[in-house]
Amino acid sequence: MQTHDSLDVAQPVRIMALGDSVTVMLPDQNYRERLAASCRAVGYNVNFVGAIGVDKLTTLTSRHSAISGITAAEVDTHYIDSWMDLAEPDIVLMLLGANDIQGAQRSPEDTIDSLRSIILKMRITNPSIRVFLGMYPPIRPDLPDMATMIAMIPALAEELHTTASPVTAVDHAPDFDIRIGADHIDLTHPNLNGDRKYAYNWFAAFVREGLCSAQPVLVNATAGKPVNADSVDAGDASTLLSHLVNGNIQDNLYWARNTTQDVIISIDLQGEYLISYLELSHCSSWIGIAYDVEEPHPWNTRSYVAQLRSSKDAPWITVGTATDNEQGRTAHLFAPLPARYFQLLLHAPESPSTPLVLRQISIFGVPLSVP
Repeated sequence: MQTHDSLDVAQPVRIMALGDSVTVMLPDQNYRERLAASCRAVGYNVNFVGAIGVDKLTTLTSRHSAISGITAAEVDTHYIDSWMDLAEPDIVLMLLGANDIQGAQRSPEDTIDSLRSIILKMRITNPSIRVFLGMYPPIRPDLPDMATMIAMIPALAEELHTTASPVTAVDHAPDFDIRIGADHIDLTHPNLNGDRKYAYNWFAAFVREGLCSAQPVLVNATAGKPVNADSVDAGDASTLLSHLVNGNIQDNLYWARNTTQDVIISIDLQGEYLISYLELSHCSSWIGIAYDVEEPHPWNTRSYVAQLRSSKDAPWITVGTATDNEQGRTAHLFAPLPARYFQLLLHAPESPSTPLVLRQISIFGVPLSVP
């Protein structure tokens, strides 16, 4: 057996979406799912963290720190300190100020003062916080102060930017059509197409700032592929292996086994891929089990070995291991490796009453030779 690079679980970059209803949107439709997909597609390992909100997105467990109708003044005065303490983000995607103008009728200057104060307070909790300061598209064209406030944001970002704690203005106006039915459902809130544009602009800012690359674009090589296991222990219809590759961690369909033996799960990728990123969703990745994907749960897979090989005659190469894992999602990043076959050795639980539980196996790579 060979090993490949570092085998440890990669610690994700913690991203907090901070904002108002444009950030909240719908539990099953908002920009975070598309943004997470863009990050995964280039092997950028992120968790969306937050102090209050929980999304119900198909492909990920996601939280945020956003409240519909909230103003920047309220966030500054009442919330930002506790939200930073609870979420502990590395990066903040900040989109605030609209309700100060359209609801509280504050001046653009006072609104900018609140945005400045929020960022300075975030630095007290995390001196190296990286802030992406969003500029709304041209919402509420009937309110001149809205356009004035938005236009003042680049200067604020430049004023507060430091090497230790970068602040980057992100303009969401380009290619955004605010007409109702185009990218908006009303004068303020995006529809699905608008959410995708928000996600694209945030991701493009990540690339420009060197957090990740836009290339190569990876695909999920396991999606819909045949899955087998060497265990014949009993399991009912809700624990079929096919659930591990259906792309949905929120349907509460999963694979589980009560066993005292190690189990090997194997997947034929049905083609050769240049693999560089592995992601496993464990028991608490479903929001019905845990409020946060990072919450410990006794049924999260504690110990495993992940391996790849290019052919049935080739040796297995270990690309990821975990011992005493408690997280609901684990990821492994490694130098690109050509492979067709994947296997996951799950070590038997310490207690016979504790099942092995998996919700999703996702392996990302560039197709090399795929039918």
